[in-house]
Amino acid sequence: MMTLRRYARAFWQAVRLTASGQQPPALQYPELLEWVRQMAGLVEAVYTAAEAHRLDAARRKTISLRLDGRLMTFDTVLAALRYHARQEYPSLLRSGLSHTYLAIQSSNMNDRYWLARLREAPELSDPPLRAALDRLLAHLEALPAQKSTKN
Repeated sequence: MMTLRRYARAFWQAVRLTASGQQPPALQYPELLEWVRQMAGLVEAVYTAAEAHRLDAARRKTISLRLDGRLMTFDTVLAALRYHARQEYPSLLRSGLSHTYLAIQSSNMNDRYWLARLREAPELSDPPLRAALDRLLAHLEALPAQKSTKN
């Protein structure tokens, strides 16, 4: 349902732009957008691997670690990464703000730290789950270089 609304909104925006003779804004960071899309898929792969390892939402909330001076659960970290990949980063990329790349880079640095520390939890040692976490961490460490199309 959410996807249908998004497509409908995009369709009507395209109609308005066409009717007024305007062009849609050029995407400033195409490589970064693709990286964000891949991140979203890798986060979902971690959720799938966790479920296969019998780590449902309730169980994920019991696996915790002290991060940045506060107790955070596996579920909270995954939810934050999912939010960044699905909502925050795409919104920043659409905004066209001058410090978009820096904002994503800073947030990603924090995400990498959280995920690296979370991997230390003994409950997450199942090989398929560990492999999914490793793929996500490697992806977060491979943030594309800043190349704006608006230079």
